[in-house]
Amino acid sequence: MKQATAVALVTGGARRIGKAIVEDLAANDFAVAIHANRSGAEAEALA
Repeated sequence: MKQATAVALVTGGARRIGKAIVEDLAANDFAVAIHANRSGAEAEALA
């Protein structure tokens, strides 16, 4: 049986606490989707 990849959506994930959460989830093998309303450049840099 194939195990599914865990997926997380982080709103406000481009800066500050959200960024730290994104980095931690990614380090723990999550597929992470980042929502950033006004921080598009920062979100792209994390990708």
